[in-house]
Amino acid sequence: MNEGRISIRYAQALYAMAAEKKCENEIYEQMLLLTQAFFQVPEFSVALSNPIYSKEQKLNLLLTAIGKEISKELRTFFEFVLEKGREEFLIFFSMSYQDIYRKEKKLVVGELVSATKLNDKALQKITDFVKARYNQKLELKTSINPDLIGGFVFEVNNQRMDASIKEELKKIQASMTA
Repeated sequence: MNEGRISIRYAQALYAMAAEKKCENEIYEQMLLLTQAFFQVPEFSVALSNPIYSKEQKLNLLLTAIGKEISKELRTFFEFVLEKGREEFLIFFSMSYQDIYRKEKKLVVGELVSATKLNDKALQKITDFVKARYNQKLELKTSINPDLIGGFVFEVNNQRMDASIKEELKKIQASMTA
């Protein structure tokens, strides 16, 4: 069975329904939470695939994973997936939905790791840079890593810009030992 083809079909159907009902943004946010749950709790996927648990127990597990009130449309989708016995593919459905949403909304995901918390002005410059370069809006994930010493590392569309002091020190060290 082809997980990719199945996940894209289910995700397209969900997106079409969500767009029609004008709740695609809400479902996107909920799918982000679902994907996060899959990655943070590996047992989650195992439990969903376990035939010992009833459909109702699996639905409750999905609702708990999202951690907040979910949209009626997403609940209906979960019920449909459980009825069809496709719950083992939910991680792929979730990720495919996010891809479709980002493509439709012209949204690119970037990750910024900095040595210290950056101010709003610096974050806005990065957002403006991405919008100008890629003609897309930026969904920015930020984190702090003091090991960088100073500066930042920014990744978007499989491109990486390392402007950290740690990287500069590595370059200096490499040039001195060569």
